[in-house]
Amino acid sequence: MRLAAGRAPGPEYESFVGACLRGAGLRTERLFPDAGRALWTHDGSDRPALLFVAHCGPEGGPLAGAGRPASPAAGSGGAHRPPTRPAHHATTAAWLAALTRFRRRRPNGLAVAVLVMEPFKGGRASLVARALNELTRRGVRVDRALVGEPMSRARAADVVCNAGSGRASGVLTVKGTQGHVAYPDRADNPIHRFCRIAAALESTISGAGDGDGALGSVAITAVRAGTGATNVIPGELRAELDLCLAPEAAPRDACRRIEAVLAGHGSEHDLRWDTVLDPFLTGSGALLKAVVEAIEEEDRVRPRVEHARARTVSSGVAASISQVLAVGAVASAADTDIAASAADLERLSRIYEGVLERLRSAP
Repeated sequence: MRLAAGRAPGPEYESFVGACLRGAGLRTERLFPDAGRALWTHDGSDRPALLFVAHCGPEGGPLAGAGRPASPAAGSGGAHRPPTRPAHHATTAAWLAALTRFRRRRPNGLAVAVLVMEPFKGGRASLVARALNELTRRGVRVDRALVGEPMSRARAADVVCNAGSGRASGVLTVKGTQGHVAYPDRADNPIHRFCRIAAALESTISGAGDGDGALGSVAITAVRAGTGATNVIPGELRAELDLCLAPEAAPRDACRRIEAVLAGHGSEHDLRWDTVLDPFLTGSGALLKAVVEAIEEEDRVRPRVEHARARTVSSGVAASISQVLAVGAVASAADTDIAASAADLERLSRIYEGVLERLRSAP
């Protein structure tokens, strides 16, 4: 488990995960060669399956690498790579260990499907939607999904997410007129325009600027502009927007309000929404019962079952599957370090195994 948790995303990590799944008696295949690494397996049963969704790499947005911090790659001579996500790796490792033990003891005990992905530029939600559509086309039935998202606080699995807010993300392009800094009157600076637009967006979504109440929050996650010359005003700016909405907010209404703000600023612009996800809620059912009971048996404490914001993968899965829960390891706020010990990950693995055992006899 430590080996899987410590590996960086990439072909070697994919090969390692594939070897673990094959060790559990499952055949693996690459779903979409054009969509980054998406490793898929299913036990071939015609029964409704439990789907486990794991992701092992950094989110790949349209402006990936633009203005984002990167970490030096070992032996790269100063080259940089996107930051890895060891907390996600640890969660995946805990699941693989649990699944291997369960399958060796009960090879036909439960229909199981696994999707492990390192997303492509369209983002995780797009890849999840595409994968679920492909599974439907193949006749694979999935009635429950467990998403391995590191979201616990003090120790692994002390929080279970059964609901998520709506979310929308997209790319905004603000057009201007390129010119020399010595003649600003002959140019139209898109950076200045964008600064005013960003302030208006924050006021609109947070509810500070009107009486309609807060919709949630808006984050500018990447900005790209400039020609490479310090004395030239650029002609265009591109920025990534991410809306994390309040539970009662409708994502499409928030998108319309964003578009109205842009129209009011009069600048030439283009806004393309990449992801629009509705809120989701998993109420009482076999999956929630199995997860809560497995944690209670391990810890003698009932976990917190709560709403979480901005869980893209969970929301993407919930668009097609009625019972979706997210539970995993502990991660730092930046998700660049594991806050759980090796013993805590072993505990998480036992909890996952307990979930599998309970679902085996669930209706």
